[in-house]
Amino acid sequence: MNETISANAAPPNLPRRKPSFLWWLAAIFLLLVALFCYQLFGPNPPIIVSKETTYITEPLRADGLPDYEKYVLDKLRDGVTPENNAAVVLWHVLGPGTLKRRHWPAMQKELGLDTSGLTDSRLVFLFSRENLELVRTWIDTKTSDVISPISTSDQSDSEDINIATEETIARATGTPWTTVQLPPLAEWAKSNQRSLDQLVEASRRSEFYIPPMSLLEPEDVDLLKPADNFSLARDVIRALSGRAMWHLGEGRHEHAWRDLLAAHRWVRLTSKNSTLLYQLVAEGMDNIVFQPTVALLADPHLPAQLASQIQRDLAALSPPIRFAESFDTLERLAFADQVVRGTSLGAATFLSSLEIPRDDAPDSLDLVSIDWNLVLLAGNEWYDKLVAALRLPTYSARMQAATNIEADLAQTERDLHDPAAWAGSAINRGKRSRLLARAILNQYGILTYCIKNADRAATHLELLRLAAALSVHRAEHGAYPETLDDLTPIVLPQLPVDLYNTKSFIYRPNGDGYLLYSVGGNGIDDGGGNEMMTILAGRSLDDVPTDKRDAEAAKIPTGADDLSIRVPRPAFELPKTAGAK
Repeated sequence: MNETISANAAPPNLPRRKPSFLWWLAAIFLLLVALFCYQLFGPNPPIIVSKETTYITEPLRADGLPDYEKYVLDKLRDGVTPENNAAVVLWHVLGPGTLKRRHWPAMQKELGLDTSGLTDSRLVFLFSRENLELVRTWIDTKTSDVISPISTSDQSDSEDINIATEETIARATGTPWTTVQLPPLAEWAKSNQRSLDQLVEASRRSEFYIPPMSLLEPEDVDLLKPADNFSLARDVIRALSGRAMWHLGEGRHEHAWRDLLAAHRWVRLTSKNSTLLYQLVAEGMDNIVFQPTVALLADPHLPAQLASQIQRDLAALSPPIRFAESFDTLERLAFADQVVRGTSLGAATFLSSLEIPRDDAPDSLDLVSIDWNLVLLAGNEWYDKLVAALRLPTYSARMQAATNIEADLAQTERDLHDPAAWAGSAINRGKRSRLLARAILNQYGILTYCIKNADRAATHLELLRLAAALSVHRAEHGAYPETLDDLTPIVLPQLPVDLYNTKSFIYRPNGDGYLLYSVGGNGIDDGGGNEMMTILAGRSLDDVPTDKRDAEAAKIPTGADDLSIRVPRPAFELPKTAGAK
């Protein structure tokens, strides 16, 4: 009998089929793909405002991010008044420089300038066209008294005299000269007395503030953009040095030191701005004032009382260059500001906007997500490393740290040229962000250069202080000492040491003079020679006749980099011209 299953009967209880393991793998794969796409193409994480990332946490812009421009401007303005700001006098004496006329009102308001009589005491620059023409004419009349041509035979007499003109004025900033020797420059010194005296007085002020117009009227914001006429400070040093050498040539020692001390103060006023560019300009200014200061200290008629005063004044001077502070403040802030502003751009466009070579970095960087917080973190770590290296106590330690940092930069350079590194960064946003940071920071490999410049400036200051002590001894005893030890403890409580080898400076007396020098960065006694500066045993080969210069240069040891002072110094004379008979 056939059994009939009722339509209402429950279906049989069949066993369930378990999902395939492959389905789970597929789901996991899809999830990983989604996460990969999100980290690759998703939104950038928001910027975290903190000491570790943005470095400053206030003031903030309307969008909640740091307002670096206002922060820097407030810092630069802090404590500055028209009465203590040397830049106010600089404006009156040198003028607005390259500042556009439409920007004058804003700058005048910012500095509190009294524009009445603004051009009454305008300085004629030492190397002005007017001076060049006057000196050229003077040399042209003297060529019959000058022998030994300085140039090749295919150059015209006129070209020779033009070269001789610039050489003459440059020589007059480091060698004593008289009215009889250079009447045109003596007339320049007299006619510019008021403006030069104003610069001397201004050097005693405590502040030097000239803001870039990008902070006052933002157009193309750049925290590191210098003020339009900041480089005119070099002309202050040249002018004061030139007049000081005129005073010295005519026996006015106190007037000469007044001008030179003002020049040293202007160097330090310029370096008060923490921008790296200002530090480099200040270092160049320091090189200019070094030679005329040596000339004054070497003068055999320098009074004992003034020699002692110069020694005290030099001892009171601070180091002229502050690279560590530069990297720790404005340079760091400028980097952070660039990154924060760059978050609205794609990474590739950002690199292009900074004019950074992208090499193997693909255009697709504009499409991918970047964690800019990691870029900021890497930047702060980098600047911490630079500052720490610059603040190490010894030259050898600083150079070793610089060597390590440059090795890191070399590895970074290799990575940035490796397409695989950029391709591999697609896997991880963190890796991609850190690689981008390295592409940006790779442009800042100038640490060794900064260390060398700062240490050279510091060594120049120590050499001048020691030369001043030698001048005091000579003024009091009628001769230079046999050894540096003779200076202690009366003239100096203790002898300074050469920072390059932590030993005493090398001193070799010679009749009515001496050779004093540092062994320089190579740490080797090169007899006071310097290959780059063409100095042999403390003597510049610029003072050697041209036909003998190559033979003398061959005597300078290869790689020599000693920093030296040689006394006595060559007397002033007009350069040799081809027009000579």
